[in-house]
Formats: sequence, structure tokens, C-alpha cells
Amino acid sequence: MRQIGQIGGMTIALLLLATVAFSQSSDFTYRGLGDGEIVITGYIGTNTTIRIPEEIDGKLVEKVLCLSLPRNFWAPKNSRFPTWKHKNSTSIPHPFSRKNDWIERIEIPTNITNIFELAFLSCPSLSSITVDEDNPVYSSKNGMLLDKNQTKLLCFPPRKSIKCTLPKSLKTIGMYAIHGNSSTRTLTIPSAVTHIMSSAISGCPNLETLMIPTSVISINSGAVSQCEKFTRFEVDPLNPAYSSEDGMLLNKDKTKLICFPPAKSPKCTLPKSLKTISKNAIRSNSNPRTLKIPPTATHIDTFAISFCHNLERVIIPASVIFIAPRSVAICRNFTRFEVAPLNPVYSSEDGVLFNRDKTALIQFPAKKPGRYTIPDSVGVIGPDAFREYSNFSGRSSLTNIIISNSDVVIKDKTLSSRKNSR
Repeated sequence: MRQIGQIGGMTIALLLLATVAFSQSSDFTYRGLGDGEIVITGYIGTNTTIRIPEEIDGKLVEKVLCLSLPRNFWAPKNSRFPTWKHKNSTSIPHPFSRKNDWIERIEIPTNITNIFELAFLSCPSLSSITVDEDNPVYSSKNGMLLDKNQTKLLCFPPRKSIKCTLPKSLKTIGMYAIHGNSSTRTLTIPSAVTHIMSSAISGCPNLETLMIPTSVISINSGAVSQCEKFTRFEVDPLNPAYSSEDGMLLNKDKTKLICFPPAKSPKCTLPKSLKTISKNAIRSNSNPRTLKIPPTATHIDTFAISFCHNLERVIIPASVIFIAPRSVAICRNFTRFEVAPLNPVYSSEDGVLFNRDKTALIQFPAKKPGRYTIPDSVGVIGPDAFREYSNFSGRSSLTNIIISNSDVVIKDKTLSSRKNSR
């Protein structure tokens, strides 16, 4: 018999965080790349209009990682600006670490040729970006940041009215291009756009409807994210690649669910033609406690149902013949799979997902409580079978995992790494 840890000490995976030293020059923090280049890692000044420096300490600045405040800055309750806390800290800022609420305008000089997609996410008051005309990589129009040919939207400032005219040449809406904008309930994608990238439209608190024209032929997984009021896609009927039904985004023949809007009630009827629930299709929806997969579905992709923190139970019909590892992911209150008895490929027991004859354990729910003994019939613990539990082990009431079969093959790294528990 093997006992895989106690709840108090069940640290199945370790996250190693590396720190990189950063330096300060005037109002910017930066670090050298070893080849004479400088990358901007943060802004610690108090100006509402800032210009990215062309050089620091005689070295050329070519890259902007982010303009966040480092974690070692703090702002007093009654102050708008940060205060220096630890001068010799080795941490560097993450784009989400601290917000620079007061930055309204950013000027980008000619020499800046590499701007990270998340560089300006920490600037919620940003209303305008201006790029020098001679910059070989970037350009600006109406305060927006674009590539040089103005075919890709890189940043639409959050305080800018969404009603402004986007360039007719625009083909792609880049990652996090429209982030934190609260000025609209309905967003119409321009008629020339062909590609919408992952998280292209994110953190827009009032967005409810997205209008997609005939020109769009590629919408990446999770293109609309963290928009808590978003309820509806409306796709032009003549679009050759996509369609919509009752606000859901689907492929053209309505066999694949691409996105179920996060604020939409799960009680709506899914199309009878539905075969596949794709990655991130049902994401950040706080409505359901029980989700019933429609009886026509055959495939459930990895992360198909994710970040639904009120979800407790998923009911899987007999039609489903493929369930990817971590099909239900990062759902902190999820406790139970229920598979139809007539399903030819899968089964469930006590809320845990197995193959049909229970020789392989496929997924253990994130918040299943108590002491769990793996059935003797199990010969294989699949990849990531306990990954969801390990993500939320601090919130789970699981106390022990017991394996009676000494010959079981453990493919889940979160368990196999605990050699001392064999």
C-alpha cells in the first residue's frame, strides 16, 4: 500500500520563481540584456505624459517589457503616486503587479522596435499613444498603437472612445489589443479584419455584444476574455468560417462550440448539431453549478470548461467518445463527473472520471473531499489526473490518496514526483 501524502503537506508541484536584477535611471527601471541593449521594465515617475527614453547610460533602448510599478513600491492610501520602499530589490515588475493609474499619454521614439503585448496593461488611464514617424516597426493613428503598415492593432488605449474610426487597412486585432475599455456595450469589428488573436478583447467590464463581419476567418481560442457582462456574439450570416446561435460562437456548420459567453445562462439550448466543445469554449462562466453536456457531443477538448468557479458537477452523455486530459480545468469548486452508464468509452465512480472498465483514472475533481482510495482495478493513473487537485489543494478537504495496487503506472507528474511516498 502507498500513501501519497497528507493534506497539510501535500505539495505535489513546486513553482520556482527566478528574479532578475533591475536598475533605475530617472523615472524608469530597466535591465541590460548583455549585448549592449536595454529593456524597460517599469515606470516609477509621476508624469501623466511620458516618453520612452532613446538611451539609458549611453546604451540604446530598443525594448519595452512593461510600465508596471515594481512590487517593492507602495502607494499611501491618500496618495496618487508610489513611494520607494527597497532601493536594492532584485525583483522585476510583472505587467499585472502594480498599476500606473496616472499615465495618460505615451510617446514612443524611433529606436523602440520591440514592445511586449502586455506592456501597457498596467495603464488603465491611458488615452493616447504616439509613435515617431520614422519608427521602422510601429505607427500610431488616432492615439492607437499599430504595426508599421497599420494592418495590426496592438493597443487601443482603455480611456479612448471605442467609437473612433479604426484604419481601413486593419487586418488583425492583436493579443490584449482592446483591454480594460469601458466605453462600449457593443463592439463592431471592422469589415476588413480577418484575424482576432487570443485575448484580443479582454477586461472590458461593460461589453455585452461583439459583431463579427464576413471578413473574419480566424478567431483564436479565448479571443474574448474577462468581460463579465459579455453575453452575445453576432456573426454575419455570410461569414464563411463562423456562425452564431443564441449568442454562442460556433464554426460554420455549428458542429463545434468555440465560445459560450461568460455572462450567458447555461440553461440555453445548445445546437442539436454540436459535436465538439473546443478549448476555452466555456470559460469564466459563474452561472452553473451543474453543466449537462448535450447528447450529440462526441469530443471535449482540454480546458473546454475552465475557470468556472461555481461549477460543481458535469454530466457526460453516452455520445461522448473523447475527453482530453484536464477537460474541466481551474474550476475550484468542481467535485463530480457523472457519466451515463451506456457510454462505451468512459465511466465514473464516486465523482472520479475513469475509462470504461476502470483500468485508467483520467481525472480527479479539484475539490473532492475526504480520504480517497484508488480502485484496485486501476492500472494507470493518467497524465494530469490529479493536476486540478494540486492547483487548489489549499482549498480542498482531501486528506489522503491511497493506492493499493503496487503495480499501478503513474503518468501524472504531480504524483510520480513524490518518490519518497512510495
